[in-house]
Amino acid sequence: MALSSPGAVMALNALSYLISAICVLKMRRGMSMPQARTQDSAGTRKLLTDLQEGVAYIQQRPTIVPLYLVLLSFTMTIAMLNVLLAAFAKDVLKVGAAGFGSIHASFAAGAIVGCLLLPILRYWIDERRLMILGVAATGMCVLLFALSQNLWMAMMGHFLIGVFIETRVFYTTSAQRIVDLRYQGRVYATFATFFSLITLLIYLGMGLLQGVLSQRYLYGFQGVLLLLVAFLVARPSLSRLFPKDREQAPSLRKQGRKEEIPSLPRR
Repeated sequence: MALSSPGAVMALNALSYLISAICVLKMRRGMSMPQARTQDSAGTRKLLTDLQEGVAYIQQRPTIVPLYLVLLSFTMTIAMLNVLLAAFAKDVLKVGAAGFGSIHASFAAGAIVGCLLLPILRYWIDERRLMILGVAATGMCVLLFALSQNLWMAMMGHFLIGVFIETRVFYTTSAQRIVDLRYQGRVYATFATFFSLITLLIYLGMGLLQGVLSQRYLYGFQGVLLLLVAFLVARPSLSRLFPKDREQAPSLRKQGRKEEIPSLPRR
């Protein structure tokens, strides 16, 4: 934004969505999964019916809830970073629009590095440890960002948050592995609706709290919350949620053996 204008930045963002749409169109077609259809096809009622079925499925299989709660903590982190960053850059760091754009860009760069780095780390660290490490590291990086004293420290903290927050992909995959394929969409939609409401409350709450508490304290609170989530996820009682059978995948690949994918449960 400092080099051009907000309009040009929005146009570039719109172009990125167009590229994504083209990639979606190029995906393989002709495959569909059977779905349990309801008699009422009206839009609103169909939506409510799907949400009710998603809630019923979650109630029958509550083991997926902790995984989605971790995803909620990641969602809360991204929401807080977005809503507080402008004021944090302007009032606390005093780096102006150029510094704000640099900090924002560092998160995107970190996310790209994280997407490239995590599959490599997966060969050296088992998935459970990597998932726990991702939450803990994200929390520590948020604390580092909260303590930033200058632009470069803030950029480094934001970059590292972008790297480690990509471990949320493992949590999404683990949750999907547990859920019956026929209910994937409804369960995901149920949690996505809940997450959207929580995100809205976060935006409203942070807007009110900014006038009372410093952005440093709000970021620090989120960092501590992530560390608590990491501690809870690391408890042995939750170890059954992690895909133990996939921990042998690297050694199987080295031996030239085909990795077996566990069959999904059927109702």
